[in-house]
Amino acid sequence: MHGRVHVRPRNLAWMLAGFGFLDVYLLPFVKYPANPPAIGHTFTIVTRGHLYLTMVAASLILLGLAGYLFRLLSRRFGTAAPVALSVVAFHVVYGLLIGLLPSLGDLQANVDAAHQFGFARAATETPQPITNVVSRPLVIDGQTVAPGQIVYPGFDPDVLWKFRWYSILEQTLIWATIAVVVGALLERLVGTPSAPATQASRAQMAAAE
Repeated sequence: MHGRVHVRPRNLAWMLAGFGFLDVYLLPFVKYPANPPAIGHTFTIVTRGHLYLTMVAASLILLGLAGYLFRLLSRRFGTAAPVALSVVAFHVVYGLLIGLLPSLGDLQANVDAAHQFGFARAATETPQPITNVVSRPLVIDGQTVAPGQIVYPGFDPDVLWKFRWYSILEQTLIWATIAVVVGALLERLVGTPSAPATQASRAQMAAAE
């Protein structure tokens, strides 16, 4: 007969916050990483929002199904094999999902606008370099731009990388704070479970009596 497993509320809060960080932020981030405000086309904002929410919902569902698969398999095969099979199944389905969902630059609205001045075909909506594609010089802000010359160098990739990196740090801090606060509140509400007495300690207590 197995004894009950006692989990401290604080540990439970950290576990739930970890799953929240993974499902709500990190897994969707792999497909649709964070961009600075105003980076993206106004005519795709609704589509981009729907795609991101689809990725969040799919991450939650897939991780839940992976846990359910582990529970089913562990009844017959122990722990190690079900863990490996659940992890592999999750990554296979997750990989198919991020492969099927379109990149933001490949949305139909972006494809249709790719040949217009100021737009370019790319896998992202981050502003790309703009060149003078007409056959005559252009005067922009008092400067003459020859045909084929770069008008705008595009969005700085270092700024984009730093923004995404700080976004990950910010989310890590938010979810860690949630874990600390919720864990402390839970322990004040329900208390800390006492460790079960071992056989040796029970024997000592019986001898003392």
